[in-house]
Amino acid sequence: MGAASLLLCVSVALPLLLGADECHVIRVLTEASSAKQPFAFSCTSPLLTSGKARVAWYRHPRKGPVPTDSQARIHQEQSWLVFLPVAWRDSGTYQCVINDTDMCRQVHVNLTVFENYGCGMSRNSQMNFPDGHEQILHVGKDDSLTCHLNFPKSCVLDSVKWYKNCKEIKGERFTYWGIKLLVNNVSEEDRGSYACEASLTHAGRQFTVSRRIAVNVTENVGREGRIPEITYPINNTIEAQLGSTLTVNCTITDSRDNTNLRSWRVGSTWVDVYYQESKRVQEGNE
Repeated sequence: MGAASLLLCVSVALPLLLGADECHVIRVLTEASSAKQPFAFSCTSPLLTSGKARVAWYRHPRKGPVPTDSQARIHQEQSWLVFLPVAWRDSGTYQCVINDTDMCRQVHVNLTVFENYGCGMSRNSQMNFPDGHEQILHVGKDDSLTCHLNFPKSCVLDSVKWYKNCKEIKGERFTYWGIKLLVNNVSEEDRGSYACEASLTHAGRQFTVSRRIAVNVTENVGREGRIPEITYPINNTIEAQLGSTLTVNCTITDSRDNTNLRSWRVGSTWVDVYYQESKRVQEGNE
């Protein structure tokens, strides 16, 4: 049996922090980031596609909203909450309040900030960091890894580099392709702890942002060679108002043992590569 996966949504059980009857909590998320790195997440909701909703971020239990001043270390940019960079004291719960003419909705985000030990830690420690992803490469195939860096368009990402066990990845089998690392003729030796690193520029300030990836290899292509099936969208026509924000979820049916991250394309080009300059269209989180 396949298992249905829904991109752009990670839900956890968490007690509601606000008891106000007028504003309903529609989603609870959990996020993690290493200290001293840029970090951001977006409050996405169907209400935002109308272009009429107002969004404000708060840190529980404070009453005042997060500032919109782009020079502030923590600030709001449209639906985004941006940390440049994250500090230890930022661990906590943040609330995105979405107000429309006749309704109020909230998204709660639990943020955990942890120490970045870098290359001094053991291999097992690297494989289990809370901000890391697990991805799978298939032996004997040409495959790829994805560096998921999600920021508002005001943050310019450049110079993505890849590392394995703290050494930069080089060689004829490897190709840097936007946020992808293409791996030709995958072998057992490609298993291990990887990291991708990029330069981020915001309002004239430069930062370095990185993500850890635990890579396993397998000789199986899903269960019984099964190819993931996209159940939505399938050649659908989606109505949208010009100038508004549109969020499209992708639903697939796949075997449970396939943990690779899924990605969007424009034709045969990755979305983040196709819109690399304008960043008008961006891929969300899985």
